[in-house]
Amino acid sequence: MRSIALTCVLCAMPACSPGTPDPVQADAPFDAERPTDSDGRPNAEDNCPGIDNPDQRDHDGDGRGDVCDGCPHIAELAPDEDADGDGIGDACDPHPDDDRDVLVHFDGFYDDRDGLPEDWQAGTGAAALWQVRDGQLRNTTPDVVLLASWTKAKTRDQVVDTRATVLKVSDPSINPERTVGVVAGHDGLGPGPLWMCSLLDRANDTTLAILSLVDLDTTGKLGSGALSYEFRFAIEAGMTSSFRIELRGQSSPSKVVQTCTLGFESAGASTVNAEDDGTVDGYPGLRTSGVEAAFDYIVVYGRKP
Repeated sequence: MRSIALTCVLCAMPACSPGTPDPVQADAPFDAERPTDSDGRPNAEDNCPGIDNPDQRDHDGDGRGDVCDGCPHIAELAPDEDADGDGIGDACDPHPDDDRDVLVHFDGFYDDRDGLPEDWQAGTGAAALWQVRDGQLRNTTPDVVLLASWTKAKTRDQVVDTRATVLKVSDPSINPERTVGVVAGHDGLGPGPLWMCSLLDRANDTTLAILSLVDLDTTGKLGSGALSYEFRFAIEAGMTSSFRIELRGQSSPSKVVQTCTLGFESAGASTVNAEDDGTVDGYPGLRTSGVEAAFDYIVVYGRKP
């Protein structure tokens, strides 16, 4: 079994998250016995005093509730470090020297259900082939191509993080293409161009694809597109990777760049940049082909105007 850390990022349109709670709480007198918010918990027992969160969800287990945690998916060693003051912790800030980043969406996949979570759509394959179980979003078969997109906010400058574990791989005679990863710039509703940051393993030609621009045909198979980086590797059950992909469009200071960062826990990290072809608007998503996988969370960052 091989453990990998891979990260995939996109940067979003200006009004990316109306109503997203601000993780930076205003200074206020602190009374440990009386609740500051209305969730009914005394401040001493509330992991987000000042912000209603009756479920007290804390995905990374660092004692800070998801709704007030600048990095809800990372237990920061220094949780109060936020150099640019944008409310996103330095440990996960897409641009730690730019205070325009905002947390658009976080989902820890808490509520067990059949099908996709709320505000998700199946771009390829049936929504019924996904399920939420035990804090993970999983596809239920390795034998077909599946693409699921979070479609609440179509964005341009966007950064997306997720982490996945490979549960099972298909028989090559059924599906010779084994892929798991994150997509960006997709319309969310079917075939078409998208950016993909992924592990890609083809029978007899194992390759790790960090960043590629591809067209999906009507069956969801990969069409035209060139790999931007290759590394010989085989996808195996039990493999865990984290992904981060970034698309920078007109509202980003450094535009027309796509970035997909691959970091091996034992061998550092590599970054690949590619010229923009205009395909930067779209939705974030998750794609599998020939792989059954479990995704632990999704984090979507955007940018203020």
